[in-house]
Amino acid sequence: MRELPRFVTLSRLADAKETLSGWVPAAKMARLRSAVTRAERPVRARILFFRDDTTAIHLRGECDTEVEMQCQRCLSAMPVALRSEVSVVVVRDEAALRRLRAEAEPLLHAGDRLNLFAFVEDEMLLSLPPAPMHPPEYCAAGRLSAAYATAGAQAADDAAARRAGRPRGERRGQQQPFADLKELLDTEKQNTRNNLERR
Repeated sequence: MRELPRFVTLSRLADAKETLSGWVPAAKMARLRSAVTRAERPVRARILFFRDDTTAIHLRGECDTEVEMQCQRCLSAMPVALRSEVSVVVVRDEAALRRLRAEAEPLLHAGDRLNLFAFVEDEMLLSLPPAPMHPPEYCAAGRLSAAYATAGAQAADDAAARRAGRPRGERRGQQQPFADLKELLDTEKQNTRNNLERR
C-alpha cells in the first residue's frame, strides 16, 4: 500500500469507478492526534468512487487504525481500534440535500476537489468511543470495584448468617470478607510508592 493523495477530483474518480487504497500518515491528522492520548499508526483506507442512476457521486469503503486513549475507569492509557464503514453521497448544496433519499448519508461538498486526508480523518474522529474503558479484569479500578462488591456481598451474607444462627462466612467459606480487598488496596499502595520512588 502507498500513501493516499491528499486531494482528489471526485468526478474523474467516480466516472472511472476507481478504487483508492492506501494510508494517511498520523502526522498529517492533527485533529485526531489532539483527540487521543497517542496516534502514531497511519490510517488504512480503501474507498470506491462511483455514480448512481441519478449521476450522484458515492464514496464507499472502509478506514481503520489503532490509537491510545485514556481509560475512563482507571485513567491509564489503553489501545483502541478504530474502524469506519464509509458510505456517503456527495451533495452540492442544501437543495440537493433536501432531495436526498432518507437512507443515504450525505457529504455536503460544493466543489469537485476533495481533501481526502480530511475526509478520512473525519471518519476516524466519528468512530472514537465516547468513554473507553479497559475490561474490568485488566483495569486496576475495575478490580477494586469488584473487590468492594465481593466484600460487600460477603458482609451482607454474614449479617444474614448471624440472624439465622449460622457461623460467619459459612455461605462463601471465608472468615474475613474484607481480606481480599485489603490485599488489593495494599498492592495498589505499594505500586504507587514504587512509582514515586523511581521518579
